[in-house]
Amino acid sequence: MKKNSTFLLFNFIILSIVGQTYEEIIANKTCECISQINNSTNVNTSFKRCILQSKFEAERNDSLTNPNNSVEGMREAFQLVTELVTKNCSALQTKKSEYKKTLFYKKSTVKEATFNFNKGNEFLVAEEYLSAIKAYKKATTLDSEFVLAYDQLGATYTKQKKFSKAIKTYKKSLRLFPEGETALQNIAEIYAITDDNKHAATYFTTLLAFYPENPLTHYGFAKIAQKNELNESALKHSLLALNYFNQTDATEMK
Repeated sequence: MKKNSTFLLFNFIILSIVGQTYEEIIANKTCECISQINNSTNVNTSFKRCILQSKFEAERNDSLTNPNNSVEGMREAFQLVTELVTKNCSALQTKKSEYKKTLFYKKSTVKEATFNFNKGNEFLVAEEYLSAIKAYKKATTLDSEFVLAYDQLGATYTKQKKFSKAIKTYKKSLRLFPEGETALQNIAEIYAITDDNKHAATYFTTLLAFYPENPLTHYGFAKIAQKNELNESALKHSLLALNYFNQTDATEMK
């Protein structure tokens, strides 16, 4: 991902570098460390490592020293850094949600369910929507916890502009995986294109809570805010969308 000067401004808001405390500087570096963690890694297992690594880097490169080097002082500093990162570092929540996706966005262990899922994908690409629906439904019947199959079934209904059925299907997916980015994003978009701004805003807000660095969510939220003449909010989320789009690699952008 590309880095730019707005990363810390939007991800970790601190009034000024000059006025940062010992804990704020380490928390800032910890947030940067977390942003580099692979999405398939459980961030909870790497959180402490990032804090210790950031502490070492700050003391080595910035000649930073803890004003209270006692055991109790170090414990308090560690606790405060943890609180600052948890509160202010959007990358932390994003990484948590992205890791959970690896647990739910996967093929079924039921071979026949996966077979029908793959057939459904072929039918969807070929725009044979009725056949795709039949295949996805069979996949979910064979495996009632097959999140990807529900999401693809919802996408097929959306292609047919059967929005009520699409939303109903996506909500089945969300019952299995409440943080499901695909289902949340698509429900929000459906409500947006059908001019149900209230429900669209609700789902975009939920998305932002789970994926605060998702550029499409900020962009969608900005459009809803603009429709409601909430211009300051629209501008804020438009700028955030631009910032996060700049950090997205070419494959994801496409």
